Amino acid sequence: MKILIEAKALKLSVSRLQGALVDKSFAQIGLLATNKNLCFFAADRVLAIYSTSECDSLQEGRVFVPAKIFTDVVREVPQGGKVSLEEDGAFLKLSVKEGSTFTMKTPTTKDAHWQDLPSLDDKCEQMVLPTHLLSYMLSQTVFCITEESPRAYGTVGFLHKLKSGQLCLVGTDGFRLSQSSMNFDVPGESLSKGICLSKRALSELLRMCNEDAEEITISVSGDRTRLIAETKNYQEYILLSAVKYPRYQSVLPKKQEYSAPVPRVVLQGAIKRVLLASDKTGALQINLQKEAMILSSKTLGSTEGREKITLSGYNGSNRSLAVKGKFLADIFSNTAGETVQMSFGTEDEPVSFYPQDEPEGCLSKHILVPIKETE
Repeated sequence: MKILIEAKALKLSVSRLQGALVDKSFAQIGLLATNKNLCFFAADRVLAIYSTSECDSLQEGRVFVPAKIFTDVVREVPQGGKVSLEEDGAFLKLSVKEGSTFTMKTPTTKDAHWQDLPSLDDKCEQMVLPTHLLSYMLSQTVFCITEESPRAYGTVGFLHKLKSGQLCLVGTDGFRLSQSSMNFDVPGESLSKGICLSKRALSELLRMCNEDAEEITISVSGDRTRLIAETKNYQEYILLSAVKYPRYQSVLPKKQEYSAPVPRVVLQGAIKRVLLASDKTGALQINLQKEAMILSSKTLGSTEGREKITLSGYNGSNRSLAVKGKFLADIFSNTAGETVQMSFGTEDEPVSFYPQDEPEGCLSKHILVPIKETE
C-alpha cells in the first residue's frame, strides 16, 4: 500500500474511530486503499466504525496498525499539506514533508481480519433524520446515563416511537430521568417496542451528528439487535443492548400545580458557587418564596453557602425541597435558552424542568427525585 492523503482528512478519519478503541493498548486500526479512497476501520465487541477519505492511491493495499501509537502520531501531524503512508515490509511508514521531514514507522499486523460494513436483514427499517434535531435529543438525555450502574437500564438510552408517532429518547439512572422527542413520522413498527443503546453508542451517534452533515440515516434490523448509522463517508455499526427497559411512563409526574420560570444561566452559576460548601451527599436545598429562590448548601459544622435569586411568575406559597446538586447542575449545563420552567407538587414528589427555548418540533423534560437532606 502506498498513498498520499491530506493531513486534515487523515486526522478526521482517525478521530472518528476513537469510540471503537476502548483499549488502545490492544486495539488495531485497519486501512484499505482502493482506487482514490482510503477506508479506515476499527471495531470492538459492540461497535464498528468506518470512515472514508479521498487520497492519491499510488498502490492499493490493506494493513492493520496498533491503534495507540498510530493515533498518537497522527494527532501530532502538522496541519496542511499531505501525508505519505507506505507499506514497508513489516511496517507502515508515515512521512510528512512540511518545512522539515518527519518519518515514523509503525509495525503492521498480518493476521488481523478486515470486515466490510455488515448488511442488515431484509426486514430492516430505515429513517432519515435531520442531524440537528437528533443531536439535540441526544444532548438532552445522554448526560443522565451512566457507564456502570446496579440497574441495567441505567446504562442505556431507550429510543422508541410514542403513541403520537413522535420519535423519543429517554435516559434514567433511577434517580433522575430525561426525555426528549421530535416531530417525525417514524416508519414501520421496529421502534414501537423501542431499542436500547449503550451510553457509548449514543455518544458516538452524537459525535456523528455534530459534524457538518444535514441528515443521518438510521437503519434498524428487523429483530432489533443491530443498528447502522450513516452519513457521507462515515458509518457506525452498533450491536443493540438486550436490556429490557422499564415502563418509565408510570413514574412521570401526572399533576404539578406549582411552577416557576427560572433564569438558566443565573441559576447555573449560583448552583456551582453554592455547591462549593456541600458535603459528600451533594445536597442542594431550594427554598421558594413569592419573588425569590434561595439556594443553600452546607457541610456539617464548618461551611455553608447561600445565594438568593430574584424570581417572577412563581404561582405557589413558600416551599422547600432538596435535590442532588450535581444532577440539577447537569440539567442547566445541557439545556439551552434563557429560561427553564420548574414544576412540582408536594415536597416529596419528583420535580420537573422544561426548557423553554427548544428547536422547532422538539420537546424535552428533566425529572429529579427529591432527597432528604441530613440535618
